[in-house]
Amino acid sequence: MKVAIIGCGSIGRRHISNFLTLGCDVIAYNRSKTRRDVVKKLYKISTYDNLNEIALLQPDLAVICSPNIFHLDHSLYFAKKKINLFIEKPLSLIDQNLTKLKSIAKKNKIISHVGCNLRFNYGVVKLKNLIEQKTIGKILSVEFNTGMFLPAWHPKENYMQMYSSKKNLGGGVLMDMTHELDLSMWLFNNPINVSSIIKNTKTLKINTEDFVNILMRYKNDLTVSMNLNYIEKPYRREIYLIGSNGKIDLDLINRKLIIYKGSSVRKISYPQSIDHNNMYLEQSKFIINLLKKKKKPINNITIAEKTIKLAKKIIKNNLIIK
Repeated sequence: MKVAIIGCGSIGRRHISNFLTLGCDVIAYNRSKTRRDVVKKLYKISTYDNLNEIALLQPDLAVICSPNIFHLDHSLYFAKKKINLFIEKPLSLIDQNLTKLKSIAKKNKIISHVGCNLRFNYGVVKLKNLIEQKTIGKILSVEFNTGMFLPAWHPKENYMQMYSSKKNLGGGVLMDMTHELDLSMWLFNNPINVSSIIKNTKTLKINTEDFVNILMRYKNDLTVSMNLNYIEKPYRREIYLIGSNGKIDLDLINRKLIIYKGSSVRKISYPQSIDHNNMYLEQSKFIINLLKKKKKPINNITIAEKTIKLAKKIIKNNLIIK
């Protein structure tokens, strides 16, 4: 299976490594000669600075890892060439129209997947099972807390030059952390009401939002809140649930899931054999099986569009008056 990685930043390099590990023939594209040279040296693969050259090689899959603003254009380009798509999150920017991509993908029978690696995380899978089994009864309230200090995210890079810091490249904490939006949809479906506070605290001197608070209400009176930010240190990524018969705390950084029921406390730790890359590798295995038609889509273009629509609601219902 031939896989073309479009974009050789940190996530692109991770996908190169994983698809090579899984026995794929991997090629890569990047506009920057510096990044192409790094990839050549690290992985001994062919790299290109022209998308037409990639298309002529007829890969089975194009993995779109370019800056957010290019996701839709690059996806359209390969969909027109009848090349299957793995699009890193987010699927598109808020103000981009997905109608054309959906139409071409349907016409050309494109198999697609939009990045949702947290769905393959050991703790998140366990959490979903516990929710479905009603382990703590009816879920009443959920908190997603994700905070990271942007300058420490990729310490070898100047964070001011990263796409996260630039509006014109589609950066900002809301679209960077659409994984949390995706998980809320996957675990609890669509909210009926959404409100938010979206702001740039000026702490990092960037021109994108660095702080987002979201509150969502569901038909069954469930409330879900999210705190997403670029400022917090040390890095935190947690999901906290309160149910009618207990509570669950999932700490994705310290790799622990704790279930509280009355006086009972049950702790589940991730197996030592599972490292941070495991969820990305499992997602890549899933995509290979998706292309072989051994699996059904779980987050194709049509499904992932729901997350973009949720992000639009969050922006529309921002309570801060600009």
